[in-house]
Amino acid sequence: MFRLCGVWFFKRLIIFLVNNLYRLIYRKELPKRPNNYILWSLSADGLRGFEKYTRKNEGVHVFLQFILVFMLSLNIYDQNEIKIIYYVLIIIINTQAILLQRYNRNRIYKILTKKFGKINLTQQQGEMDEGKELSY
Repeated sequence: MFRLCGVWFFKRLIIFLVNNLYRLIYRKELPKRPNNYILWSLSADGLRGFEKYTRKNEGVHVFLQFILVFMLSLNIYDQNEIKIIYYVLIIIINTQAILLQRYNRNRIYKILTKKFGKINLTQQQGEMDEGKELSY
């Protein structure tokens, strides 16, 4: 479903643009560090941290989406076609960002379930290593 919505393409586009813009501006490779779009560690702590980032990032995009829809509704009465097209495009791009965060979270849950069985995202690393099955 996410592929049909263009989330996979959007994710690849974001990674490509960020890497190339960084290389163009700073003339060096982008350092490998945690961010909101690329899973940086398959450890339990890394997965939990990335899941937390996806929730925060999705919250920001949802808040922005409300603002954008409000701005679009104000500009519909203005009948400025350029502004309306601009807001519609930004809303579509922002929707892709929201779907990307949900896609990433879905991947995290699959990895956690595969590696540790059913798991609680708030449990400690030691509990995961013991193989306890907890639900999320």
